[in-house]
Amino acid sequence: MLEDSKAICSWMMNYYWIWNSVKFFQLNCFLVILFDLFLLQQISNKLIVEHVNKICKENEELYKDILNKSELIKAMEAEKSNLEKQNEEVRHNQVFSKDLEYVEYKRCEGLSQLKSLSPQK
Repeated sequence: MLEDSKAICSWMMNYYWIWNSVKFFQLNCFLVILFDLFLLQQISNKLIVEHVNKICKENEELYKDILNKSELIKAMEAEKSNLEKQNEEVRHNQVFSKDLEYVEYKRCEGLSQLKSLSPQK
């Protein structure tokens, strides 16, 4: 009976030791998993920050590009307005030129009529 008690105690001690070892191993695995998750989260956060910074930089470059193009558009609109004014002035000058040609034609016509009416010497 004493032998049986010793065997049972020995078995219980072995079982307890194995059970504790398993629990310790499970705890270690859990801690390793937590640490891995923490590292992954840190890496993930770092990647997110890098990605956001990259997007911010791209947005800043696009904003500068938009400003430059906006300034270029304003300059082109001013040039267009200037060219339209010049074009209108050219049209006005062409009309005025035709009017002057007509006036000159009428003047010459009038002079020739005057010459024909004046007494010839």
